[in-house]
Amino acid sequence: MCKRQGKPGETCSEEAEKIRKQLAKEADILQRMTNPLCANRSLLNHLSDEAGQAGSEELTMYYQHQKEDWEKQIAEDFARDLDISSDAYLKRFEDKVRNNPKAFPLLSRYYH
Repeated sequence: MCKRQGKPGETCSEEAEKIRKQLAKEADILQRMTNPLCANRSLLNHLSDEAGQAGSEELTMYYQHQKEDWEKQIAEDFARDLDISSDAYLKRFEDKVRNNPKAFPLLSRYYH
């Protein structure tokens, strides 16, 4: 039995804990596939690192501009989401799950 955080004395079965861990894993994957910031976080971090380690001001500025351009694109991607319906927005997430059953073995059970 596992102890649940935030609920003193409450426990859950090992099976429930296994499901919770799998759901957290799949939620992370889904976020990385559908959230522009999450999908590009490693690139943004890389550009920041390169800017910080650049040997010249010119190279530092190059990496900073590259990062700013990516951040602008990400902001535009988020802004486009404001113009779609809730149903269309949800469908995008459902399609990712439906079309990637190996990445989402728990969630994909509910989509045929």
